[in-house]
Amino acid sequence: PININNSISTLIHNYDIQVEELSDGKGNSIYKYHLSNKSEKQNRNSILTGTLYLDAKTLHVLKFEGRVENMFLDIYKDFYRKTTPLLLDVTINYSHDKGYTEVQNISYKVTNGDMSSCHII
Repeated sequence: PININNSISTLIHNYDIQVEELSDGKGNSIYKYHLSNKSEKQNRNSILTGTLYLDAKTLHVLKFEGRVENMFLDIYKDFYRKTTPLLLDVTINYSHDKGYTEVQNISYKVTNGDMSSCHII
């Protein structure tokens, strides 16, 4: 269970949040929440940033597109350690077909230098 008070204070403490309302011209609207790393928090711990899409009428979560920032990969060989930056891009699609919100699928791409790997779960 998520402690809602702690979750809201964590969001406010770690993220700059911008909200935009998108309309399709037929009266349907989507809220677009962009979560970015607060500038004073950059270069610290890994943090998930990106855009969360919600149905404006029902407030159902529709999709999340983002990236894990400040993630590093440690490679050990013999007695040496090499640390390289790692990019992790993620897209999560949600469905509400069963009367509740559930993850429909997750796709992610891991990039290290010129090597990348894509997966769909």
